[in-house]
Amino acid sequence: MDFYERRDILLDINLERLMLRLPPFCRLYFEKKKYSRSKLTLQKDIYQLIGFFKYLAENIFKKAITEIDINDLKTITKTDLMGYFNFVALSAKRNYVVQLISVLNGFFEFYCINKFLDSNPVSLIDRPKEQRGEIIRMSIEESNRLLSVINNETRAKFNLRKVGQDELLRDKTIIFMFLSTGIRLSELVGLNYGNINMANKTILVRRSKSAKEEVVYMTDDLVNQLKAYFQMFPQTSPEAPLFVTKDGNRVQGQCLNVMVKKYAKFAGIEKKITPHKLRTTFGTNIYQKTHDIYMAAKLLGHTTVATTTKYYVDIDEISKRKALEGFRIA
Repeated sequence: MDFYERRDILLDINLERLMLRLPPFCRLYFEKKKYSRSKLTLQKDIYQLIGFFKYLAENIFKKAITEIDINDLKTITKTDLMGYFNFVALSAKRNYVVQLISVLNGFFEFYCINKFLDSNPVSLIDRPKEQRGEIIRMSIEESNRLLSVINNETRAKFNLRKVGQDELLRDKTIIFMFLSTGIRLSELVGLNYGNINMANKTILVRRSKSAKEEVVYMTDDLVNQLKAYFQMFPQTSPEAPLFVTKDGNRVQGQCLNVMVKKYAKFAGIEKKITPHKLRTTFGTNIYQKTHDIYMAAKLLGHTTVATTTKYYVDIDEISKRKALEGFRIA
């Protein structure tokens, strides 16, 4: 059983467990949505609906969540919803509230379309604009600095124990792969030796958003980095994890988050650097090189170009401003 099969089984178990915390009529909605959404997205949606029904149970219906039925849902008003969204906004960021409104709108709309409800009160809510924060990405100089501090000399400066060259090579190869391919954290964690094709310079990646397998191309520098890695970590089986811990277990996402932050600190990079910021850095570099938003979307594995535009369109604004520097008409 590979990484994704095992993960899907665990997700199925958790989804079923979470479903038992919702009103029984909700199962119809998720039975329909499981064909169009990833299991990770379904899990996130269920958690959000549990929070919504917990609020309704405690503040409006005064009964257990699992006792709420579809007729109770018919009594929900715009005022009730505004009370809930304002309650959530006390402890959540605006973008989370915007996302929550979207999820609940789809939920109510489903039951309207299927004639269980006469109207969708969420459609009456004015959605706040999504707040776009600063996109954090690294410069080429910062990327090089990040790679250059993966050594025992740097560790000694921070009073950390010396580690083996195998561990340092693994860490450098992981960061190199993030910066060279832009793959997501979960996608890198799930890689096996059999996913790497050195002859064709490709990696077969299972996209975490769409769950589809997709070919990712490697740069010559990444190929050379992997050659060095394979010399120290020879392939035992195509199904073996590509990156493992000292105990031989597959690396975990949380550990890689800590690792990347640690090396960013060693490199003196004050930005909050995570594996996702390495992905953002890759996307920025590709877009600046090609000025092709569709190519950037393909290389990042985005399902829609709108997602890519949201993160990288501000680079165009910088380019337009620079184009006018020193421009004169007379």
